[in-house]
Amino acid sequence: MFSDERRQEILELLEKNGRVLAKDLSKSFNVSIDSIRRDLSIMEEQGLLKRTHGGAIPFPAVRQMAQPPSKRYGEGSIYQNAIAKLASSYIEENQTVFIGGASIHYVLLKYLPNNFPFTVITNSVEIAYYLRHIDSIKTYLIGGEVKSSGNITDALANEFARQFTVDLCFAAAGALSSKD
Repeated sequence: MFSDERRQEILELLEKNGRVLAKDLSKSFNVSIDSIRRDLSIMEEQGLLKRTHGGAIPFPAVRQMAQPPSKRYGEGSIYQNAIAKLASSYIEENQTVFIGGASIHYVLLKYLPNNFPFTVITNSVEIAYYLRHIDSIKTYLIGGEVKSSGNITDALANEFARQFTVDLCFAAAGALSSKD
């Protein structure tokens, strides 16, 4: 198992159990306790968890990982639907629209106008896949490394996105932080 895969599983255990112990993780993954401590240090630097003596707890201000596909690409809450319906009403003919890859963006898809042409730029494999057969919408998928969430958010993706002028942007953030 690669260290990135192990760290993802650690996050899943942390979300499920509310805390993890280094000695248990070492046993479970059959790696040294030093490897686990290194993983936890890296994950703390990334803001994914808070290290404690002997283990880790969830970082209180940030959700640890993307929601599972069953929730992320579902029908959405009543609030998401209301927001998505209103948001889609701002799209006008021949505009270029950026649609991100959060769960609310997937809800937005069912409200997109299909009676006039416009262009969608997205960093979401799922969004692009959904839009591929809608004739009135020209779709561009930003290229780069595909994350486990199905989104593309690396430097290559940013460089590709700079080639477009966007009229309307539907984006969301998992968290905000200030750089000192």
